Amino acid sequence: MRNHNPVKRFFALPPSRKRAIEAMCASCMGCTEDHLEEGFKSEIRNCSAQRCPLHVHRPYQGVEESQHIHDRRKAEKTMTGLICSCSLEGVLIGQS
Repeated sequence: MRNHNPVKRFFALPPSRKRAIEAMCASCMGCTEDHLEEGFKSEIRNCSAQRCPLHVHRPYQGVEESQHIHDRRKAEKTMTGLICSCSLEGVLIGQS
């Protein structure tokens, strides 16, 4: 039988970053090893704690929101690459 409690699953299986984030978000919504809060997945999906360091990594997000995050991360990597390549070429960023 599959264990649907992220907190219990974290302690029962080998640790991973994904399981740790799932467990942390679930515990923030009131779940414990012995208690599974009803509707915790939708609460995590709709979490309003924008300043939480795990907010962008929270589980149970919809496909549309996950795609938006993926696109944003891809854009950030592209910008980082551009800044690095400009710096290597001697171009000073921020000067016209």
